Amino acid sequence: SFSCPSRSAATLPVNAYVRGHQSGLTLAQLCAAASPTTVCKHLRAGLLRGETIALERLSREAQRPLEGRRFAFPDANQWRLLASAERATGVDASVEGTRLKPLVEQILGGDAQRCDSAALGGWYEAARWYATLRCCGFSGEGEPRAPAPPAPASSRRKPAKP
Repeated sequence: SFSCPSRSAATLPVNAYVRGHQSGLTLAQLCAAASPTTVCKHLRAGLLRGETIALERLSREAQRPLEGRRFAFPDANQWRLLASAERATGVDASVEGTRLKPLVEQILGGDAQRCDSAALGGWYEAARWYATLRCCGFSGEGEPRAPAPPAPASSRRKPAKP
């Protein structure tokens, strides 16, 4: 199990999909009530909130196709390609909310336009998990590292005059 250092767990409610995952429901069982895209989105959000997610179990379960697509973490080769694309494009996937299109386009090159929707969707799902794990400090090389501290606010309040 892995949990990301909490960002604002006190203000966000625990999501039903995260609770279901934590109670042992499989990805297929969770997807009975919602699409795999929705379930994975909620699990990623829970991870970013500091919820504990059993990544190894989830990764095993996600290898099986749901709705004709794999909802898996990037395998070792995909991770290397995403890391290489991150370096080549200058995109910092460890920053929450980073656009992932440049990473996918870097990997697929000119094939992105000719890629079938299932394959393209699979790359975006791998990139979403990659970015989520990078936001949580996971480097893909063993143990997670502490995430970078948040960037300072661009506008600071001036101290009150005495």
